[in-house]
Amino acid sequence: MNDVMVIEGMEIERIEYQGQPVLSLPMVAQLHRKETKLVWQNFKRNISKFTEGVDFYDLPQSLWSGFWYPQKEDTKGVKDDTKKGHKGHKGSMIFLSLRGYMKVATTFTDDLSWKIRDMLIDSYFNLRELQAIAKDLIALKAKADEAETWKDKYLHMHEEVYQIFKQKLIKKPPLTRDEIERIKQMYAEGYSAREIGRAVERTGSTIYHVLANELSEDEMKNYKKIRGKDWGKKKD
Repeated sequence: MNDVMVIEGMEIERIEYQGQPVLSLPMVAQLHRKETKLVWQNFKRNISKFTEGVDFYDLPQSLWSGFWYPQKEDTKGVKDDTKKGHKGHKGSMIFLSLRGYMKVATTFTDDLSWKIRDMLIDSYFNLRELQAIAKDLIALKAKADEAETWKDKYLHMHEEVYQIFKQKLIKKPPLTRDEIERIKQMYAEGYSAREIGRAVERTGSTIYHVLANELSEDEMKNYKKIRGKDWGKKKD
């Protein structure tokens, strides 16, 4: 099924031949609000300036009937949507490429024709390119969204690591007497060095050295327990 486009308020079926968009002469007449006879005469009069296979294709009905269903026109050149099918022309038909269309369109100098010409170039003849660009943009957006997610994760991890190193590397002010007493109290209550360190923003090693300076020799006989995996468990 061919794409249906709206050009200046008029629906038109977008057709392709050999992978490229083409327009029949009746389609050109319909879009530019011209009589088909006039468009045909302009084409025939300048045929020497057209190259078959490049500017136009002269196709028998057995070929063009496979990709286009012409619409019957009324006497004013306006399509009749209720009468579709092969009820009109039965012989060969001329189909214009973009280059061929541009040559035919040069004979139309009214304001509407200039507008139609721009619209056909921008949309009808470049639809596949526009669709490809849209597809690429969607893919890029998906990658950008994924990248943004990973960026947020990275920033979060970076902040965590920064805070860890900040605690380890930035020189802390000396512990106050109140903080030392708090450390001793928490040790007496059975808190681990890590738990005490978190409470006063110091490392486990710092906590041990504080206790070594503050406790008696007998109290420090528990050194291995203090430094071992069992130290710090809540006492029963």
